[in-house]
Amino acid sequence: MKKISVAIVLCLALAGIMATPALSATPTIVTVSWLEDAIRYYPDGTVHSQWLDDPIGPMDFIKTGNAYHALDIAQFYNYYPLPELEGFMTVGGSGKLSGRATYTYPVLPLSNRFEGNVTIDPVAETMTGTYTQYRYVFGSQEDVISIYPFAVPEKSPNAAGWWYIGETVYTVHQ
Repeated sequence: MKKISVAIVLCLALAGIMATPALSATPTIVTVSWLEDAIRYYPDGTVHSQWLDDPIGPMDFIKTGNAYHALDIAQFYNYYPLPELEGFMTVGGSGKLSGRATYTYPVLPLSNRFEGNVTIDPVAETMTGTYTQYRYVFGSQEDVISIYPFAVPEKSPNAAGWWYIGETVYTVHQ
């Protein structure tokens, strides 16, 4: 009887181990495109510029569980290749968008931080919601102000050389 009990326990354990891969979600690639309406602000909150229906994408995300992770942050930037572009963008299961991107433009290092709430529809291959892009540039006062005259020094304790140059609020739709 003891041998039968051990055999049953081993069979159940093996069945559980073998069933686990079938239960976990297989990562899939989801390609989305969307339109953005945007208002870009100077650091003091005044409007710098605005635009409507700017097409973004296609952008590939890998879906793992309920989260989406951008495969190539360059797909987010639709205008031209950006030197030294690196970064990430993630949309969590609750719809929280977060990310960072760094690149050089025109000659100074820039850093962008993304925060917002969006919904990715993998069937319609679209994204909707809102997010904000916070923009920073690195350099000496002379170099920064010559290109970004409204820049203000970043105030965090570790921000030596970084300047806040504004933010853009995006409404994402199809």
